Amino acid sequence: DYADLKVTAVGVPPAADAGTEVSVTWTVRNDGLAAAPGGWTDRIVLSLDGVIGNADDVLLANVPRSELLAAGGEYQRSALVRLPTRIE
Repeated sequence: DYADLKVTAVGVPPAADAGTEVSVTWTVRNDGLAAAPGGWTDRIVLSLDGVIGNADDVLLANVPRSELLAAGGEYQRSALVRLPTRIE
């Protein structure tokens, strides 16, 4: 049996200016049949096209998690991140 972590919700402001700090919230659920032991990092990535891993991505934050997440469990986190100055 394995853990299966999924982001189920993301909250961001409807608009923000380049160079400002914004609050980002997200919820992660473990849909797997096993607990996920702590020791991973949630990454907040800004992408112009919604495709993660290509050249336009900007890493805004790494948020470490050390707590276990039980099967069927979920958690919500938030972080303040600064938007890059060179975005439209």
